[in-house]
Amino acid sequence: MLEQQRQQYLSAMGVQPWFARKRLPCAKPSTRCAWIWDQSSRPQPQAGATASPLPNPMPDTAAEPRYAPQLSAPAGAPQARPPASPRGGKEALAALKQSAQAPVAPKPKVAPPLVVAPPDADAPRVETEGVATDLEPPAAVEVPRCRLEIIALSDRHWVIADLPHSEVGGFTRFHQQLLQDIARSIGWPLDPQERKGFHWPLVDNGAIDQGIGVARDTLVHWLQQDERWNRCTRLMLLGPQAISLLLDEHQEPGQVVTQGERTLLLCHSLNALMKLPELKRETWHALRGYLQTTRES
Repeated sequence: MLEQQRQQYLSAMGVQPWFARKRLPCAKPSTRCAWIWDQSSRPQPQAGATASPLPNPMPDTAAEPRYAPQLSAPAGAPQARPPASPRGGKEALAALKQSAQAPVAPKPKVAPPLVVAPPDADAPRVETEGVATDLEPPAAVEVPRCRLEIIALSDRHWVIADLPHSEVGGFTRFHQQLLQDIARSIGWPLDPQERKGFHWPLVDNGAIDQGIGVARDTLVHWLQQDERWNRCTRLMLLGPQAISLLLDEHQEPGQVVTQGERTLLLCHSLNALMKLPELKRETWHALRGYLQTTRES
């Protein structure tokens, strides 16, 4: 048995496993126990025998009060009742006769429970103050969690990269080196003019609507505050969160999408490219398709 389990068993049974042989410094005085000695087993002095010089190991407890333990019956065992005296039985019989002869008070009438019939399916709905009474509660809105890094390489070339929401590192030098390699392969500028982050949700409050539609409108309105965003004609979206927030329809990475005068290059996130090297082949095919699209236009 483990020591911790043994200590738990002893504590549950109320057994103190350790006693001090002598009083510890600044300790509370110990409680003196009154032991119960069996007088029948106590040795009786013989006639003519000399008294022993040793102290009696069994103290005389005749003059001291005896503390007999009170044993309780186990749970569920029938309890023994003391015998009833004849006088108590006669008094109980007289009380029963008196209660039988007393007039019975009338019971108060209780109204029957109100039974409400189920609504008829063919009956028209009843509306109160313009709101239907049978409307179901609105479903919980799924709140997207994302962290985007928005980089303006020039007035015409922008990059929106999806970063892990749970990691603390942010946009590290490894992300920057991989992004420069991608931009170099398609002839984009390498030195960013401005870099800023976008985090969603803004606050951790379930009472506020922060669904995908609100997140998309907030991001687009925030980008439109910059005058260079309206002059952007080449946009690279790295990661599923960046793609879903900038495009209304669902699009997979590895595609080239055209919206008016703006060409969008959809790729995997930088974290996914560093962790899964097999995605670089798919990204390279997407870059070749982007170069062909831009040359034709």
